[in-house]
Amino acid sequence: MGITRARHTLAGSETRYWTWGATSRSDAPCVFLFHGITSSHEFWVPMACELAVRGLKVIAWDMPFHGESSSSGSFSLAEAGDKAAAILAQEDASSCLAVGHSYGCYVVQALAARHPGCVGGAVMFDGMPLGYTLKPLEAWSVRHYAAIAALWPYESYVRKGSEAASTTEKGRQEFARELTDLGRAGMLAATRACYPAVLDAPATPLPAGLPVTLAVGEKDGVGLVAPAMRVWAEELGVSLEVIAGAGHCSPWDRPERCLDLVLAAAEALS
Repeated sequence: MGITRARHTLAGSETRYWTWGATSRSDAPCVFLFHGITSSHEFWVPMACELAVRGLKVIAWDMPFHGESSSSGSFSLAEAGDKAAAILAQEDASSCLAVGHSYGCYVVQALAARHPGCVGGAVMFDGMPLGYTLKPLEAWSVRHYAAIAALWPYESYVRKGSEAASTTEKGRQEFARELTDLGRAGMLAATRACYPAVLDAPATPLPAGLPVTLAVGEKDGVGLVAPAMRVWAEELGVSLEVIAGAGHCSPWDRPERCLDLVLAAAEALS
């Protein structure tokens, strides 16, 4: 199983991404993994390795303002979707199974809306649909999240965030490590750039007929994720998979179950 570190530059902004596996299964879709805010491609490494040993080609990126990708200039979900499409083209992948976690689900929606031919199916973990109705105070809190977060001592922010994100000790440790690696300045830059973009993005529905799997942690108490996922499932007419015992980071809390969902979605596209 080979792991390759690569980069793509669009409009002077560099995006880093990693690939696993090869084309040992010509009938299998490429799987593109999209991490959440203040995370990185490392969130997906365990799942990427499991998918690759099963013959799938896997891509995982560092979203702009995260990890090793550029943290300069502006950010929009439209631009993020365009960059993801350009990476697929660079990897000679005509289409992918797009897998999002948390904020990564917004990027999947932007990719599917702007480049519908690039997405053959989607799996969404612990995310929300674009255009979900927020009360005025909720919308204000999203737009000004970075200013609110800046008021917290960073050690307290990391501790509280880790406790809220995961139900397992390993998951909490991983979440804390990611925030520690990103640092206070990186967290503020990422949230300042990315959270307002959610409010500014059009509420574009997923393409009609797109196979979609929605899954949420049974104990996900982060923001409005759990109720939004229920509404989203009703709107799409699909069943909502509830991951037993998992919190907001269900791929960390229940990796085997989440892997099974992704493998099933990939098999359905083969």
